[in-house]
Order: sequence, then structure tokens, then C-alpha cells
Amino acid sequence: MIDVMLAVLAAVFYSLGVILVRKGLVESNFISASFVITIVGNIILWGPALLLATSNRINPTGVLLFALAGILDPGLTRLSYFFGMERIGASISASIFAVNPVFGTMAAVVLLGEQPTIGTLVGTSCVVCGALLLGKSIHTNNAKSGKVKTGLAVSVFGSIVVGMAFIVRKMALNMMNKPIIGVALGYAMALSIYTIVVAVSSNMRSIASVDGHTFRLFWKAGVFMSLGWITSFYAIMYGNVVTVNPIMDTEPLFIFFFAYLYLRELETITPKLVIGTIIVILGVTLVSVI
Repeated sequence: MIDVMLAVLAAVFYSLGVILVRKGLVESNFISASFVITIVGNIILWGPALLLATSNRINPTGVLLFALAGILDPGLTRLSYFFGMERIGASISASIFAVNPVFGTMAAVVLLGEQPTIGTLVGTSCVVCGALLLGKSIHTNNAKSGKVKTGLAVSVFGSIVVGMAFIVRKMALNMMNKPIIGVALGYAMALSIYTIVVAVSSNMRSIASVDGHTFRLFWKAGVFMSLGWITSFYAIMYGNVVTVNPIMDTEPLFIFFFAYLYLRELETITPKLVIGTIIVILGVTLVSVI
């Protein structure tokens, strides 16, 4: 039960972070948001991680797996998530990312030998169907434009990557049961990825900005996302990927609620969005209790 509670809490933290990022993107861009949020996370996480590392035995293989997971997520997925959000909105981007339980569940069964129950399979299907309906519920003014298609494609790529990252992260936790260290390593690898991207891409250098203004826009989002990462790691540690992953992907449900409260000028709430939310809730219930 604790894994379910932690997974739900992670979804709430993530959704609050996403809402704050979406508001900040009005005045900034995805690469600047990624930098600031990752820097804030490193500041928060590395103190406790170093204390834990010096007082506990470290598994080198676990460290490597945590680093690999960090390259995938938050490294690549944060860029793709924020890139998609900038072009298609927070609700649609989150809905596409919610499809990742399909990839995570398949990989968990094949690579980790986990046995999904009927409730898990049906619940995962509901979460995915609800997420797809949520995505269809919001229409842009130019939905067929190349900009929107690019945003959708990048978001789908990110969804696949985050599903794979869950498996690598679970393998790392099985070898080294130190979630805080795992989160900190993930954030360090993500910051390295963003630094490389900016170094090799003149386009990224021209738009990347890490100054007082961008910190004011995104530091709160960085705090909430750090809390989301910590709770998600502990949820994975206590539970199975096939159970925890779909629950954390109720993030669109909470984004729907917070967007209704705080993003009315940016996000449109439609009946399809409400129906999709109900389907997601049904899926979470099936995954949690059956």
C-alpha cells in the first residue's frame, strides 16, 4: 500500500511542477527550463546523497545503472517533455507521456520477470485509453502544423524513453537500495546532457538562458519536481514497476485539475478531458486494488 501512496504523491508533485513550468514557458523556453530545474534539483539532492554515500556501502554496478537511468530520465525525457509542452500544451504532452506504462509493463515482464495481474493489465489499458482521450480533448488553433507534429513526435519519443528508464531504475534499486543517491545521480547526468547539448548546438546556445529571471520563473517547479523524483524512487523501491508506473501516470488527472485552476488562459478544458480523467481514475483503481 505504501508504494501506491508514494506513487500518487509523486504524481501530485510532478503535476504541480508541470503547471509552474507551463506558466514559465510563456516567458522562456524548454532548454532554459530544463537547466534551471535540474540545477535546483542538484542543489537539493546532493547534500543528503553525499551523506548517505559516505555512511553506506556503494555498489558500482548500481551506480552505473542509476547513471544510465538518469541519461534516459530525466536527461532525455525532460527535454522532450518540455519541448512538447512548449508546442502542444501541458495537458496533451502529459497525456502522451502517460502512455509509457505500455512500454514499462512490457519491459518489466520481459526483463525483470514481474507477473502482472489481470487488474494491472486492465487498469493499465484504462490508463492508456484515458490518456489518449485526454490528448484528443484539447485542440490547438493549427493542429496540423509542422510545429505541432514535431511536438507530438518528440513527446511520443519521450514516452518510450521514460518507460525504458523505469526498468533500468528498478534494476539499479535492486542492486543498491539508495533512492536518494539514485535521484542525485540522475540529476547530475541530466545536467551533463544539457551542457553537452548546448555546447554542440549553436541553436540551443542562442536560446539557453540561466540567469536571475529564469530562476525566478522555474525554481519552484524545480523544488516540486525534485520531490516528485524522490517519492517516485521510493515508490519503485517498495513496489513493482507494473503497479507503480501506471499510478504515477495519473499525472494528467492532476494536471487537468491544476490547469483548470491556474492555466485557464493557456489550456482549454473540454468534456473529452473530463471523460478521459474518469477513465484514468478507473484504471488507477484497478491497478491499486486488484
